[in-house]
Amino acid sequence: MEVSRDQSLISRINAFPQNAGKQKEEEPQPNQPNIETTDTEEKQEVLKVQVTKATKYFVDPERIYNIRSSVRGLALILNNEEFTYKEEYKTRTGSQVDVVNLSDLFQQLGFSVVTQQNLTRNNTLKYLVDFASHPAHASADMMVFCMSTHGGEKGKLMSSDCREIDIEEDILRMFTNENCPDLRGKPKFFIFQACQGQDSDYGVQLRGSHTDAKPIMSKTGAEISPPSSPLRDPTWEDMLIAYATLPGFVSYRNHVRGTWFIESLCKVMMERSCDTNLRDMLDEVARMLKKYQTEKGAKQSFKYDVIHFYKKVFFHPGLPPQPLQ
Repeated sequence: MEVSRDQSLISRINAFPQNAGKQKEEEPQPNQPNIETTDTEEKQEVLKVQVTKATKYFVDPERIYNIRSSVRGLALILNNEEFTYKEEYKTRTGSQVDVVNLSDLFQQLGFSVVTQQNLTRNNTLKYLVDFASHPAHASADMMVFCMSTHGGEKGKLMSSDCREIDIEEDILRMFTNENCPDLRGKPKFFIFQACQGQDSDYGVQLRGSHTDAKPIMSKTGAEISPPSSPLRDPTWEDMLIAYATLPGFVSYRNHVRGTWFIESLCKVMMERSCDTNLRDMLDEVARMLKKYQTEKGAKQSFKYDVIHFYKKVFFHPGLPPQPLQ
């Protein structure tokens, strides 16, 4: 029965620790440059997230993921603003705006949002283990994970104690069907707001076409089972991973409005989640992000990868829970 399923999920979520390990915030030192360079747009109004409610369910078991319970699932937001080695990794002023926007967005989309601030590498990995094994996932329809921090090259993220966290090995692998069976067959949406290098993109003069960045794909193979073998699901599937920028490039953050990517993502999703599927919304994010530019003409391109993500995700914000037929 749907009501008891949701009550069970809510009780399990309420038992999950929130905001543990938060460090005391320090005032940013003056004249510190940021790896994530700020833009200089005159318009400095902070985005106010207000999700447009849906009017109908989109249902197709073969092509659309089931997102219909009153609590969609858990959304975990990890944000690192302060770092141990401040000379090398500056305070990410403005990142708290992203936390507020993302929290408001996913709460209004029906998720129970958990936030964590300034975790060390060990605490991050321990928290990931607890989150991936949380019993609430068994009753959830979906999972959202977001990490906002400084980044390095080759898929590395920085913890608050300035140690590397590998996106694929330390994070994505935790949510495979093998390691997280309670999310098997359910969409898993990952958002990574971080630089992936030191290069800046100053664009090219406008012409009639543009070149798409080649996505980084996992080098995995699938063995075809003989007819007598039982059917099995892939170990890696149902994952959509959005990266704020391309490998080798910086991402941009405004001290007042937050990062370009998260602002664009939240704006598109709050306006379009009522009737648009997730991948189409990410295409809209790309169109919006194209309009951003620094005073010196620097641009930013984002990308997303999919791993056996073969159905559409409609969030159905504001609609009452609908039991499975």
